[in-house]
Amino acid sequence: MFRIRRLFLTLPVLSLLLSLTACQTVLYTELSERDAMEMIAILLQHGISATRLIAKDGSSTVEVSERHVADAVSILRSSHYPRNGYDSMDKIFQQQGMISTPMAERAKLYYGISQELGHTLNDIDGVIDARVHIAPAASDPVTGVDKPATASVVIRYDSGTAVSGLLPKIKLMVANAVQDLAYDRVSVILLPVAVAHLAPVQTEWMSPLGWTGWFFAFAFPAGYGASLLWRRFRRKPVPTTTELAIVPREAA
Repeated sequence: MFRIRRLFLTLPVLSLLLSLTACQTVLYTELSERDAMEMIAILLQHGISATRLIAKDGSSTVEVSERHVADAVSILRSSHYPRNGYDSMDKIFQQQGMISTPMAERAKLYYGISQELGHTLNDIDGVIDARVHIAPAASDPVTGVDKPATASVVIRYDSGTAVSGLLPKIKLMVANAVQDLAYDRVSVILLPVAVAHLAPVQTEWMSPLGWTGWFFAFAFPAGYGASLLWRRFRRKPVPTTTELAIVPREAA
């Protein structure tokens, strides 16, 4: 009897956990907090529920229902998510190799500058992705002629925004960030991209497996409680006749 009672108490909990967690599938991992929240907002606007999990290293993971993985990937891809990541200066110079040479440290410095510039440009409203490539000033080992520093910037942006009007400011920012880089040595390529606006996806409130879990979570306690009441009702004696007490009158 005790085992049956314990089964009735634990089975609803397991069913409830099954209904809440069994249908979730990892969509993307190692995301920044900003990208994860923006992706969840886009999915919610299209009727797809999504959750965010935080890993030990601080990165984020986005999960959706297994039935909506294909729709979620299509929606995020049309919105150009997830975005490309950028390395910070701290992360670049924390990478220690076997031998550190002045040339290697110089290459790390310019790589870090290009990453920081790309990250800054990516924060501009309407910019989808930004890449900066820097060629530092160097001397030709054959001819001995000094080559000036150059930089190339490639920006993919939403065609519905006015990013193209910022071209002079973008060139000025890149030129001022790199040593000995002239303004006219910065080339910028702007690539307009049409951001698709998909219709909301018609989704169900819960999958069949989730409905099953919720059903067992409530049906078992209700059935168990009804059985206890029925047993208690059957054990209670029910009077079949009503006895009337007759008190004789005292003689006068």
